[in-house]
Parts: sequence; structure tokens; C-alpha cells
Amino acid sequence: MEINRRFSLEVRQEMKRQIEMAGGNEVFFAGIINAEGVVISVQAGARGNSDSVPVNFSFAREASVLIHNHPSGFLHPSDADLMVASDASEKAQGFYIVNNDVSDVYVVMEPIKPLVTKKLDSDETALYLSSSGPLAKISPYFEERPSQIELVREIAGTFNDDGVGVFEAGTGVGKSFAYLVPSMLWALSNKERVVISTGTINLQQQLSEKDIPQAEKIIGKKVKAILVKGRQNYVCLRRLSEVGSERDLFSDETEIFDKISDWAKESKTGSKSDLSFMPPENLWQRVNSEADACMGMRCRFREKCFVMKVRKEAADANILVVNHHMLFADIESRMNGAGYDDTAVLPPYKRIIFDEAHGIEDAATSFF
Repeated sequence: MEINRRFSLEVRQEMKRQIEMAGGNEVFFAGIINAEGVVISVQAGARGNSDSVPVNFSFAREASVLIHNHPSGFLHPSDADLMVASDASEKAQGFYIVNNDVSDVYVVMEPIKPLVTKKLDSDETALYLSSSGPLAKISPYFEERPSQIELVREIAGTFNDDGVGVFEAGTGVGKSFAYLVPSMLWALSNKERVVISTGTINLQQQLSEKDIPQAEKIIGKKVKAILVKGRQNYVCLRRLSEVGSERDLFSDETEIFDKISDWAKESKTGSKSDLSFMPPENLWQRVNSEADACMGMRCRFREKCFVMKVRKEAADANILVVNHHMLFADIESRMNGAGYDDTAVLPPYKRIIFDEAHGIEDAATSFF
């Protein structure tokens, strides 16, 4: 029966008792549902007469579903019911009408089922880096590190508790794998993006090119990890084209400009770090991407834009690797009105790993 699928037996009995105590009149209930959509608890928030009942908004605020009974047994919603149901839908709440025996239900509005967090098993997570785990099998020079195992367990527990963890790890502990393994498992299990913020581009490159691919082998799963740099690290095709039309004005750097131009035609990333040489800073600043110079939708190179490409890739990534300055620029943008549910400098996220955290004070001070 539909009533059994929607309500636990204990809840049905409690609602029937409350309706009897109200003399069979209408009673307003605020209900909580579980991950399967079953109402597992209710509170009677208001009592009315045979035709209507007021909504207790204090109770309703925390509810998954709003429920009331029709003493007549006729469960179709009134105009007033539909207005309340419409308001409830804006808050992702459901709206049900039941009879006095709580043996029948009419679902006016479906509730949104709560997200279920899949917590990490700290021991299983640590096993990946233990002497009996996959890292030991793929690394000929493996040596179990007790402090690394302890660190993995602590980080996994911090994820599970929605907590804040601060850990100091000396050289040789293997902290990168200690946070990458739980971060990647969490991101895959819960479809949540994890941001890894570092102090230096060198560590960003190491994570993206070496540590993350190795961590994928350790957990035996592919993870979409994107390295996101500040836009000044990418060449701007429009500015490159404009400078190219004036190349004779800087004859002493013509050869270097031509190398950059040829590279940009073949490069997959457009990132300065992928050049085989270090361009003069004054020349790079004339051709790199700048927010103030960006034409956005009006740019004729928009479909090929390297900055747009990396932002698109980042939008559905499991792991984002950034630096502290970019992270705080994103947070500053959100605090100044961009909000926390949409893309600002970065796509939205809820979990952050700070590596090289001793540098975050200076980075934060420059933005706040």
C-alpha cells in the first residue's frame, strides 16, 4: 500500500494518536524522511477544526514534508492546500494529505530525498598505503610508514566528520598520498569536488603529473583531476594575433614571438609552463590572458580559448589543483556577492586540502 511506502508504522500510530487527541479535527504535522523517502518521525505543530488547520512555520522550517489530515476522508487538496504546497516546493519540501485513520495518503508534492554521505572506512583507506595494500605491490622500493598510515586515518576521519584537521608531517612521511587517497575516494563516492590548494606551481605540477596518476593506480580508479592556474599563465589567442600584426615593432624579439605563435597553434593547454623555453616577461605580458582585456562572448577566438577550455574541464572535475592565491581570489569573489553555489573563479566546492599551509596567511592577507 502507498501509505506503508510513505510512512513507518510508528509514525502512522503517532499521527493517529495525535488526531484522536484533537477530537478528529485537522492536525498539522512536520515530518522527516530518510534516504528512501519514508517519513520516520513527525511532530504535531498545530491543531484546527474540521475544515482547516494553521501552518506552524517554526516546525515547518526544519521539515522534509508537511502533512495534515482531512477528517472527511476526501483527500483532494483545497485551494489553500495548493498554496501551502506551492510554497513548500520552493523549499524542496513535500506536502501530504492523510485520512484520520492514517490508512490512506494523497501526495500533493513529492519531497526531495536527502543526500546520503558515503563515509570512508578509515582502516580500509589506510590499507591502500600499508604493506598489504596495492602500493606495496606496484612499488619495488615500498616501505610502510606508520606516520603516513596514521595520517591517512586522521584525514579520512576529518572527511567523515565534516571537520577541520591540521596536521604537521615531516619530510619523508608521504603526505601527498596520505591526503590524495582519501580525497579521491571521497570525491568518487560522494560526487563531491575536492580542491587541493598549494603554495607553489612546482608542487601543483608534481601533483598533476606524478602524484595523482600514481594515486589512481593505488586506488585502481580513474579520477578527473584538473590543474587550474591563474589566467595570466595562459596565452591569449586574440592578443597574440594583435601583437602579431605589429611584430615589426619589436624586431629584437621577433624570433621568440614566432616560436610562441607556432607553439600556440599546436599546444593543447596554452600554458606557459608547457613552452620549451622561458619567454621574456615583457613579451609574455603582451600576449597572455588578462581579465581586464578579456572580451568574453564577443571574442572571435572564444571557442579556442585556453582559459575557457580549462574552466569547462574544471566544471565536472573530481579534483581541482590550484594555488593559495587563486583559492582566496575565488573566496573573495564569493564573499563579495558571487555566492557559494555557482562558479566564481572556480566551480563550487565544499572540501579543501591545504598543502604547504604555512603560506596561507600571506595569501589570505593579500585578499582580505
